[in-house]
Amino acid sequence: MKKNGKFYIISGNNGNVKSYDYNDNILYHIYNDHDDSWHCSIKTLYEGDSVKLIDSCWKDDYIRIWDFNEGILLNKIKTNGTNIKCIYIYNENIIFVGCYDKSIRLIDIKNEQIIKTFLGHKDWVCTINKIIHPKYGECLISQGLGKSEMIKIWVGIFK
Repeated sequence: MKKNGKFYIISGNNGNVKSYDYNDNILYHIYNDHDDSWHCSIKTLYEGDSVKLIDSCWKDDYIRIWDFNEGILLNKIKTNGTNIKCIYIYNENIIFVGCYDKSIRLIDIKNEQIIKTFLGHKDWVCTINKIIHPKYGECLISQGLGKSEMIKIWVGIFK
């Protein structure tokens, strides 16, 4: 991540997330919610001058939203997603989470609501992204873990 001409390295760890100031070679912050879960998916969200970290853990179904510069927990949203494995940020209000229960959840993080659940994978969802398809327009793509799992293209989600 780059902010104000500085580079930061962000790592997910057992029990916390850490950010490092790459330029000064120092630990910048430890983001700790006093849990013993592995923080596995971490994304940055820019809103004007503020930067937020959005992260998830393997042992619970919460999305944690942190103030990147202050290192404080701003919000914790229960997703009912059963072990969130990946996050895709659509915009400052909407995120998608891929879950161990083979689902994708569309979450309104401003209103803390699950908008929709998408089912169709045979195993836990490990990757979510957006593409622009020449025929279908804006689509979500996802991948589940497993030898028999296929990449899925979700059409009509963004309308």
